[in-house]
Amino acid sequence: VTLRRDSAPSSIRSKDLASLDVRVTSGGKVHDFVSTTLEALPRGEVRLSAVGAAVSKAVTVAEITKRRLAGLHQCTRIGLSEPGGSSAGCRQPIISITLSLAPLASDQPGYQPPLSAEELVVGRAAEGGDGEMKARAGRKRVGS
Repeated sequence: VTLRRDSAPSSIRSKDLASLDVRVTSGGKVHDFVSTTLEALPRGEVRLSAVGAAVSKAVTVAEITKRRLAGLHQCTRIGLSEPGGSSAGCRQPIISITLSLAPLASDQPGYQPPLSAEELVVGRAAEGGDGEMKARAGRKRVGS
């Protein structure tokens, strides 16, 4: 987990909050990214960023975090990287997801309000706990 403290103002957040940048990589574990994000959110906002294959992992981290913590606002920015990096001119998808317990600018493209109480997950179900294990145990393998 790569972290960076940043207190510079951003157009999608309050200027009085410090933020924590979490660089999501394809080699990192979702559990570690979620734990870091959940620990940091009560102190300010968290900005998840990812490039290429790690974009889907960043989205997964944001969705799991939103379902575990009530009142979480989200603003997402997507785009393409500039050509000329290590990929010899290839442009890769990039994403930046800002999560905050404080309200974010709701007029920004990519803003998502907090989830309703029915959409929140409590306890082991947030990790695919008992229900998922039972569903897997009930499946038959092909060719068995």
